[in-house]
Amino acid sequence: MVRFRRGDKLAEKSQNWLLLLLATDTEVRRRLTAEGTTRYFVDANRRAVADHLLSSVPPDGELSALAAAASLNEEQKAIVMEIVNENAAHLVEDRERIFHDCCRAVEMERLRQRSRELTRLIIEAEKSGDEETGAACSREMMDINRLLKARN
Repeated sequence: MVRFRRGDKLAEKSQNWLLLLLATDTEVRRRLTAEGTTRYFVDANRRAVADHLLSSVPPDGELSALAAAASLNEEQKAIVMEIVNENAAHLVEDRERIFHDCCRAVEMERLRQRSRELTRLIIEAEKSGDEETGAACSREMMDINRLLKARN
């Protein structure tokens, strides 16, 4: 059984809501078409679903049909079924706020992932005696930690 930290689960849920908004809201669809999906989806499978939604499903298209798409793997199809079964009623009232909250949660998870990666890089730099890389990674990590603290 896979264990998720609270932040991981929140990022997954936020990305699912973004997928649901992408499937149902023309403004969100326009925004993601213009900006791309990389910024909004940390998870590669959810990003693939978003890309597929943008490229092949019309804004008013039947989302459940996407679950049968041959270009999606089984995990991606399971994600589609999650969002099909999601209760979208709460998304109707304040889509813009929900969109921004979801984006914020995804960005926080992206920062946490980078922080974990930097920790690993700092340890490797210390082991190999690469002080320059270690210092650069430490500076970036301090910046990320400040951002995380300011946004919490």
